[in-house]
Amino acid sequence: MPRKKKEEALLPPSPLEVNRAIYKQSFYQFYKDAFKVLEPNTDYQDNWHVKYLCDVLQEETERIARKETKQRDIIINIPFRSSKSLICTVVWPAWVWCKYPTMKFIAASYSNDLSLELATKSRDLLQSDWLLEHFPDVQLKKDNNNKSGFENTKTGVRVSTSVGGTVTGKGADVILIDDPIDPRRASSEVEIKNANDWYNGTVYSRLNNFRTGVRIIIMQRLHENDLSGHLLKKNPEGYRHICIPATDEDPRNIKPVELREKYVDGLFWPDRFTRAELLNFKSSLGSKGYSQQLMQRAVESEGGMFKRDWFKNISAEDFRSRCDGKAPVFNVFIDSAETDKKDNDATGIVLAATIGADLYIKEVIAERKVFTDLIRFLKEWLPKYLSSTSKVHIEGKSSGKSLISQLKAETSWNVVEVQPGRDAKVVRAESVTPMVEGGRVFLIEGDWIEDFLEEICSFPLAAHDDTVDAFVYACKHIKSSSSFWYGSPW
Repeated sequence: MPRKKKEEALLPPSPLEVNRAIYKQSFYQFYKDAFKVLEPNTDYQDNWHVKYLCDVLQEETERIARKETKQRDIIINIPFRSSKSLICTVVWPAWVWCKYPTMKFIAASYSNDLSLELATKSRDLLQSDWLLEHFPDVQLKKDNNNKSGFENTKTGVRVSTSVGGTVTGKGADVILIDDPIDPRRASSEVEIKNANDWYNGTVYSRLNNFRTGVRIIIMQRLHENDLSGHLLKKNPEGYRHICIPATDEDPRNIKPVELREKYVDGLFWPDRFTRAELLNFKSSLGSKGYSQQLMQRAVESEGGMFKRDWFKNISAEDFRSRCDGKAPVFNVFIDSAETDKKDNDATGIVLAATIGADLYIKEVIAERKVFTDLIRFLKEWLPKYLSSTSKVHIEGKSSGKSLISQLKAETSWNVVEVQPGRDAKVVRAESVTPMVEGGRVFLIEGDWIEDFLEEICSFPLAAHDDTVDAFVYACKHIKSSSSFWYGSPW
């Protein structure tokens, strides 16, 4: 051997070469440094689950590379803000290409925007100076490099789509389903069914090799029949279930069982999910949302969505005292119906005022009246409560539009059209349950209360839900209200 080459061979490896070797040996080490590249202004917080998930993904990578038969697909249930997407959907595919650049991925999330956001982060990492310095051979093809899909020069491909989207003609070694359901729409049976049907009928079959390829679902539990629940009921032996709730209050829910010993003082991640933070989340999400999104425990439906003890009764005198000597402005919320037939829904009317972040309901009425009689009733009943700054909010569907037009023409009231949006009524109602459960809805004494509670606490199982939407509009109105509205005396 020439002397020069012999001397070069005796030189110790450079720091770059050392890091490159470490990164190839450990996805966990790669991830920690990649985090700093992707989140330069965020302090990295480590926790045991990070290494655990990284090791699981690395094991799958090496198994696929060796063309060994897969034992099971994988379901990962873990709380939000636990870096699950960053680990699994952003950094892992980039690391895989540093070792096995021919590997192919299909990645999907509940919305195209979210799926593209995660793909863009992964692409940014692949094109970063840091990664290219350590792995200069990882190059993206210029003629196939966009948000919805990109390819490297060694035939590796990443395709991004959304739940419900098409992947015709596409195949992969790894299928990543990251958050298949929007938490805000998790009460919709239609959304749940659509996600499950799409997985079973569209994406499940897109593995290039059914024997070696792997499907990985990463999500919070949101419903008893969400994709995790659906698959675990359908084929429990077909999935490696990793379930990491925020606390160990129900040890049976921690899977696999050896993870139980990882919890510190009963907490999954004590530096991030402190007991104080968990209490705040429980107040914000409500007990059902907290149980699902943080405890990874799908809550079975148990009767009505709202509970009687969530509502606070208050006397008229106590309400006046809370007004601090000034008169509240009452606002009206109306969900109109088109008929006076007893078998149909009535027009729901809620009269309410706001103090701070609390809603005070003066009266709830369900009126089955034809249009002309409804107009006459409103013009007779409301003036004693309305001030010059009061607003009459009316749902802008067919009968509501007529009501809006007529009241604007015949009164000087501040009539406002509101829209229910695309969500189903049950989804709209569930969005305000944390507020109600938090004790922020007060019912001012009156003989209307029992009828209202019977209806609202039976929803969505009752035959009629006349006042539900009007009540939900009143609750949502608080978000855009000032701390207190003053007007004419009550």
